[in-house]
Amino acid sequence: MPYTAITVMAAGCVAAGVVTLITLPKIFKRLKKFQSPSLKMIELAKEEWVKIGTVKELFVYPIMCGKEIEIRECEFQENGLKTIIDMNEGSLRDKMFVIYDEETHCVQTCRNFTAMLRLRVTAIDKYLIRFKEDNDYFTVDLRSSNLKSHNVVECKVWNNPSETLYYLECIDCGSEAASWISGALTGKSTGLRLGYYKNKTLKILTLWDSFGGLREIKDSLKRPIESELEENKQLPVYTMVAQQSLEEVNKSLLNQRTSPELGANFVILTQKPFSECQYDYLKIGENVMVANIKPWKRPRINPMMIPNDLKIKLLSVHCKVINPGKVKVNDDVYIRASLDE
Repeated sequence: MPYTAITVMAAGCVAAGVVTLITLPKIFKRLKKFQSPSLKMIELAKEEWVKIGTVKELFVYPIMCGKEIEIRECEFQENGLKTIIDMNEGSLRDKMFVIYDEETHCVQTCRNFTAMLRLRVTAIDKYLIRFKEDNDYFTVDLRSSNLKSHNVVECKVWNNPSETLYYLECIDCGSEAASWISGALTGKSTGLRLGYYKNKTLKILTLWDSFGGLREIKDSLKRPIESELEENKQLPVYTMVAQQSLEEVNKSLLNQRTSPELGANFVILTQKPFSECQYDYLKIGENVMVANIKPWKRPRINPMMIPNDLKIKLLSVHCKVINPGKVKVNDDVYIRASLDE
């Protein structure tokens, strides 16, 4: 075999080895990210936990981006917060329904559509959900053929803290529901539609994908954003807010922010403002475990020292459930002892 061919083969083997050494750590890191919840729970069970606060408030939003309902206890499930089922009533799931524009398919929010604040949602029984506006009401039957006909629509909702557009899979609740929702909120018979959301995200689009002209900064900023979203391509299921952090931000705001405005599912009382955004796992009560989707990973930068407009983005801590269970107001909140300062 000619020396040239041997040299080429040797160079190829060396290059392949270098590529393997570079990529293997990334592969193992990615596999660790997709570790099953059961294995993660086994690891966390060996940890020592210290109390850092208590649960102050609990909220459920039956309509996504709509009016909150304050509750005293609930179930933290992997697919979302669920109200406790009474003997004579059913339960409501967080983000159970969406109200969307029939032309753009954009999910409406009570910030830009304040009429949504007048809507009240209650569970009559296991299958019947009642929407009420003043003295008028409409009932959705979850057994309806409309929800079983696979009338799937793609809806879009903007998540401001993560600067991400989420495309959601929803099931349209039918023309009768659309007519009632439109009439109750706009006084017209068309324009809005009601969708049933089952916590399925089709795709996401970050802010940086929308501005192709920012070539100089796009690559440097887009990579860390994509790496943080890589394992969390679902719309955040739970949102936590710390009361002390909210009060700290409100000190310099003319219009005070509230926990429901931030979409909080649970509000905790802690000792120090903005300590909550740095924790990776939280234990609530005896058994419930939640993971912070995107912990603060800049140890050299104190969140208390950043500008107030950036602090506001840190107020909403998005979480996912690792171990489900019941959560009540005044339950203790713990962090791993190794992270306690």
